[in-house]
Formats: sequence, structure tokens, C-alpha cells
Amino acid sequence: MSKILNAVTLLGAGTQGSRLAFMWSRQGRPVYLVDKSPAQLNQALATIQRLRASEPAGKDGKISSLTVDNLDPALRDSWLAIECVPEDLEYKRSVMLDLDSRSHSQTIIASNSSSYSISDICHGLSLKADDRFVNLHSCKSNTYQELSHEQQH
Repeated sequence: MSKILNAVTLLGAGTQGSRLAFMWSRQGRPVYLVDKSPAQLNQALATIQRLRASEPAGKDGKISSLTVDNLDPALRDSWLAIECVPEDLEYKRSVMLDLDSRSHSQTIIASNSSSYSISDICHGLSLKADDRFVNLHSCKSNTYQELSHEQQH
């Protein structure tokens, strides 16, 4: 029988990583927020607490903060791992290789990149299963732009 994976792991606790941790925890899911810097993790957790206070809602899932050397327990429980590291192609490529080698075979691995496609990031990498890699970029608020044409008026 397969293990049920319920958690979401976010690698990178900057602006995008902390906001995504907040969003996923709002679904009642356990979230692992991972960064190489303990100071960055503390700052991200403070941001998440402010967001939670400003938008009271239902049941929040637990957010666990981990440094990268403790990544494996997070990946064992995660159905989704999202990299939110700085927009450096080679850095993102090394993160994807690491996530591919360490995560469960059922885990979807996503890039939050706004600069590179998943094809650019994974091009030429020797991956266990390249069909589980996706781009998953989000921004704070959706924008609405009405497109008009002179015939509509």
C-alpha cells in the first residue's frame, strides 16, 4: 500500500516562499518551509504570523521551519515540493536535481520561477522521472484587465 502524502514543502523562505507557505497552510495542510538561513526562516515565520493575523480564517495547518540539512523528513511527507529560490538558472537546476534524488517518487516537483520555464531548468538534467516537474508561479493578487476592441463600443 502506498503512503499518503499530505504535506507541501517550500524550498526558499523569501517573499514567495513565505506567502506560499501561508497559502498552503490556509488549506489545513502541513507545510515545511526550508531555507539555508535560520534568520530568513525566522523572518518568514514572522511574516506568516502577520498574514494570519490580518486574514483570520478557518483551520491553519502547521508550518515547520527547517534548514536545508534537514530536508529529507519534509520530502518524505510531501506530495508537492516547490522551489522558491533566487532566479539563478544554475542554482535552480542544482535544486531540481537535489529534489529529484531525495523526494518520494510520487512527489510533484515545481518551480516558482517567473524567469525560466521548467523546460529551461530541467534541460539536459538526468532526472528519475521528468514527468513530475512543473512550473507553478503565483503572485499576491490576480489582476483583471478588460481587453476591448473598437467594435465592442
